[in-house]
Amino acid sequence: MSKTEFIRGTESVEDLMDMINRQDDPSGVIGLICMTTRMTNPATFNQFAKRLKKEKPELYNKFSDLIGEEKNNTNTNDNSKNIIIVLIVIALIILLSSL
Repeated sequence: MSKTEFIRGTESVEDLMDMINRQDDPSGVIGLICMTTRMTNPATFNQFAKRLKKEKPELYNKFSDLIGEEKNNTNTNDNSKNIIIVLIVIALIILLSSL
């Protein structure tokens, strides 16, 4: 039987993992964690996602769309590459216009 969990968004990674471990079906708790802790304490959420991936890879894979850690890293890398390309193009335009 699943326990009722309350999330304030200030829990530690250990508290979050304990919440997951107490549930028969942790999907609701993972949803709550993603909606609260991700916004109120992103560093804790990132550590939670890494720990969930390491300790419970089957849950991490099942809810990877909701957790979104991999997507966020990919988007950040894509954005960084796009910014670098734009800066290079601007630098080339300035260089060519001064010739």
